[in-house]
Amino acid sequence: MTTSVVAEGKIRLAINQGVTVPEGWLIDGHGEPTTEPNDFKDDPPAAILPLGGDAGHKGYGLSIMVELLGGALSGQGCAAGDREMISNGVLINAYHIEHFTDMETFYDEVEGLMRHVKSSRFAPGFNEILAPGEPEFRTAERRAAEGIEVDDRSWQMACEIGAEFGVDLAGVGES
Repeated sequence: MTTSVVAEGKIRLAINQGVTVPEGWLIDGHGEPTTEPNDFKDDPPAAILPLGGDAGHKGYGLSIMVELLGGALSGQGCAAGDREMISNGVLINAYHIEHFTDMETFYDEVEGLMRHVKSSRFAPGFNEILAPGEPEFRTAERRAAEGIEVDDRSWQMACEIGAEFGVDLAGVGES
């Protein structure tokens, strides 16, 4: 999960597609709200806001913690103003659930929590409540059935990188 209001990849996709982003995603290099994703490439660059809306300082603290655990602890490094991303650090937690509780109790708690969350009233304009991961699971199913749509600029960039590595792209991407 991202600890910002949106993942950086969605900003880069908006740049490639030539579209604006929703209000509340970015502030420009001068701290002013912006919907222009190209501001992300300026000097000083725009910044993606932390999750949490008006209480973004809560997301800010979580972002720092995740950056340290996923960046410093992984050895991939932390954000330090460099504009070139080498790699995303990863933090993986693994738990032996039975060291804490028995599996049946754990599954009962998880299922009870999800029933409780999904029984909440819907926000205006919504007709269901999704659990974390459900939108991505649905997207994966849809893409497996229908394919993945890639905008022209992203495809061009992928082809350029592939060509640098000698990838034969003859016939690739044709439908």
